[in-house]
Amino acid sequence: MTQIRRGVGRLPHVGAHPGTGLVLVMIAISALVGGREGGLIGVIGGGLIMGLAMGPIYLYGAYDRARLSDKLEGQLRKPYAGDRRCSH
Repeated sequence: MTQIRRGVGRLPHVGAHPGTGLVLVMIAISALVGGREGGLIGVIGGGLIMGLAMGPIYLYGAYDRARLSDKLEGQLRKPYAGDRRCSH
């Protein structure tokens, strides 16, 4: 859960999650379409259905982004293996 929470936001090596705007727009459109026929219940239902459909994909992307950022951070902290400078 911590990785997902981190991945939803801006991370140092991968930036902001590119799918945030798309997911929010898709949920809003679905809520509006649901509300057109079903009123308030339609708004809630439409948004909820799209959230359930798109949410797991978005959250997996957030998790994967956090892991990638951690991996890149680890690579940057390792000393370069080809560095043969003498420490004397």
